[in-house]
Amino acid sequence: AGLNYAMSLHAIVDAHKNGFDENMYLDPGTRTKVEETGGANILFVTKDNKLVVPKSDSILPSITRRSLVTVAKDYLGLEVEEREVLFEEVKDFAECGLCGTAAVISPVGKIVDHG
Repeated sequence: AGLNYAMSLHAIVDAHKNGFDENMYLDPGTRTKVEETGGANILFVTKDNKLVVPKSDSILPSITRRSLVTVAKDYLGLEVEEREVLFEEVKDFAECGLCGTAAVISPVGKIVDHG
């Protein structure tokens, strides 16, 4: 995992210089599907309270993410979808957050599209 964080170092330094806290990474093939950020996994909540978690072979496995999915399903009774999430869907979600060892669980206040 350490090498993956090192590979995103330039991008996060650039983001911070421009007033942003993090970068959202899209899939390398089509650049249309949400994957993760440089240091955390992304979680979305729909307007009808469903947890949506991006699914991709290139996302690093996360114990924090897996634990949150388990809590949402088994303890909170929430419906959880682990699926591809298109970037164009992001504007339609009610909430967005980040999770990971360093990020713990952090709300996302705003997503800016530079595309």
